[in-house]
This record gives sequence, structure tokens and C-alpha cells, in this order.
Amino acid sequence: MIGKKLKEARAEMRISQKQLAGELSLTRSYISMVENGHAVPNQQTLEKIAYILKKPLYYFLEEPADHNEVVGRAYIEKAESLILKDNSAEGLDWLDRLEQLKLDDFLWVKSFLMRIEFWISRERYSEAYHSYLERKFHLEKIKERTLGYEVHMKIAKLYFRMERFKDAISHYQYAVKLVSRLKNFHLAMSQAHTYLGTCYLRIGHIDESLNAYIAAFELAKLEGDDKQLGNISMGIGKAYLLKRDLVKAKIWTEQCFDYFQHQGKDCHMAAMFNLAVVERKIGDLCSSRKKLAICTWYARKNNQEIFSNCLFEIAVCKLHLSQLKQVQFYCRKALESLSISDSTYLRGEIFRLLGAVHLFEGDQELAYFFTQASSDLFRRIPRPIESSFTTNILTKSKSEILEII
Repeated sequence: MIGKKLKEARAEMRISQKQLAGELSLTRSYISMVENGHAVPNQQTLEKIAYILKKPLYYFLEEPADHNEVVGRAYIEKAESLILKDNSAEGLDWLDRLEQLKLDDFLWVKSFLMRIEFWISRERYSEAYHSYLERKFHLEKIKERTLGYEVHMKIAKLYFRMERFKDAISHYQYAVKLVSRLKNFHLAMSQAHTYLGTCYLRIGHIDESLNAYIAAFELAKLEGDDKQLGNISMGIGKAYLLKRDLVKAKIWTEQCFDYFQHQGKDCHMAAMFNLAVVERKIGDLCSSRKKLAICTWYARKNNQEIFSNCLFEIAVCKLHLSQLKQVQFYCRKALESLSISDSTYLRGEIFRLLGAVHLFEGDQELAYFFTQASSDLFRRIPRPIESSFTTNILTKSKSEILEII
């Protein structure tokens, strides 16, 4: 029974025996033996097979599906069609109907993940959070580790988008704990460690961030996933940049650039942008400005997040060139390009830069207004060190301000 189900599920996913064996760190001949009924995988291997082939564990066992399971699958398919294909909120009604059935954890979790992702993709975080709280009690009772991993990763993603980074960290840590007990879940562990590193970076815990990123990098090397390795290298580069270790920051950012060469334009431009920031910190303004020009031209129509960051970086370059009116112009453009849900940290940086400009111009009142606004934003994240420096920026020299910005 397991062999027949395995063969059907593999064919449905269009995965060869060799590909599945590679994901499991097993041999193709072993997969063939299972499919032909000459071998039976243990519980842990079966859990991994179910995870890869996107099937509930019971699918492979000799337990007949009851009426609710059949109906539940039909509801899930209808919801997927409406949400993923038609981008319609009507799909949530079908998920509501599904949750009224007595279901196994697999379909229930799939419904939850689809619902939360629907609201996150629309930046409706309060609705996503409310949906999570309504289902929190049931989610806490889920025993299967792979499902638990999926749930905690999604909840952490929601907290990350809400900029509740400490809450996100606790869920990413739990996700790591769940998959660390399973063999061959290297990529899943790597992803959790990567997001964990990013959360630590957002709250200024640089050493913890580096530890998480390095752990992620070692795991990703086992899978040979260039995109994942590129994302991790980018994070490590940012961490070393914040530590003021510009040599290592450049090495890791250039490594990220290499990994992203064939990973799509957005990835390529993100790497180029980060390299421009490192070069600006090193003092190579000419090379930095050329890269920023390329990134800005691309991101204007293709990636709003990179575009906003590019405008801010151009403003910083203008500050180093003492072109104060240009700094204000690009800061205004950066603020205009930000949506209400965009990075609090970037907003704080822009306000701090405007405070520095007005300080250099001798306008103490406006300098105070913008630095206080910036400090409040950094305190909200929270980034207490950044907030403290920004509060005291009026007492700093021009060279001290340029160094931190």
C-alpha cells in the first residue's frame, strides 16, 4: 500500500525516483524497493516523504479516507482555485466551511497557512493576527513536527512583517528545534536560521545574527542551493557592515553577488545595492553611485523596496558631497515611495538624515524635530543604541554624524 501510494504521489509531483532519493539522502534503488513493496520506510523517513510530496501522513498508511476528508480536500481545492488563481477573498469562505468539519491536522494546517498568507500578501496584518489568535489553541495541540515547523515559520513571518521581531525570533527558534530532530531537513533548518539571523539583525543583536547566519550557511552548503546561499551571504555582509568590519562585509557581499548571478533580476539588484552600500562606507563614492544608478533605474518599476532604499543611499552620498539641498530632495522622494507598511528602520534612517541636514544648515528647531521623530521610530523596533545616538545627534560633530550614517 505504501509503495503504490508513494509512486502515485511522486508521479503527481513529477519527481523522479532519483530526485526523491536525493532529497532524502537515500539511493534510487531503495525508493524503487519501497514502491515495489520490497522495503518499508520507518516513521521518520515516511514523515519526510510526506513533507516532500505534500501529502498528509495518513495518505501513505492503510487507513481509508472518511467522508470529511474527501469533502475537506474538495474545499481546499476550491479555496486554492479562488485565492491563488482568481485572487478572490471568496476562497476564505470555503476555508471557513472546511474548518467546520472534523479534520486531520494536515488539512487543518493547510487551511490555516493559506488563510494567513492571504492576509500577509495584502499587508492586512491585523486580520492575519486575528485569524491566528482565533486558531491558536488548536495549533498548539499539533504533534507532527513537520506541520509544526510550517505553522511556526508562518507565524514568525507574520510577526516579522508586523515588526514584532522578538516574537518572530521565538517562533523561528521553535521551528529550528522541531526540524533539528529530523534527519536530512538541512534546507528547512537553513531557512529558519536565516530568518532568525535577519530578526536579530533588525533589533541590533549582531553577534547573535552572525551565529544564526553562519549556522544557516553551513546547512545550505549541504544542499547546494545558490539562492539560499546568496540570501545568507547577503545577511552576513550586512551584519559585518554594522560591526564596522568593512573588509569582511565586502567579501561576503561580493560572494552574495556571485551566488545571485543567475537567480533573477530582483536578486541580482539586491546584491548590487548592498555592494553599493559597502563601497560607500569604504569611501568609494564613485563606484557606489554607479551601482546605485543601475539599481534605481531597475527598481523604479520593478521593486519598490529596493527603490526606496536606493533613494536613501543616494541622499547619503549627497550628504558626503555636502549637497544638502539634494539630500533633502532624495529624502522626500524616498518617503513618498514608502507605503504605510514599509520598514520602520528605513523611515528612522531617513528622518535622522534630515535631522543631520538641518543641523548642518544651522536650523536647530527642525533638526530637533526630525531627530526626535527618528529616535521614536528606532525605539519602537526596538533599536535602543540607534535611538540613543539619534537623540544625542545635536551634540555630535559633523564627522561623528557622517561616520554613523
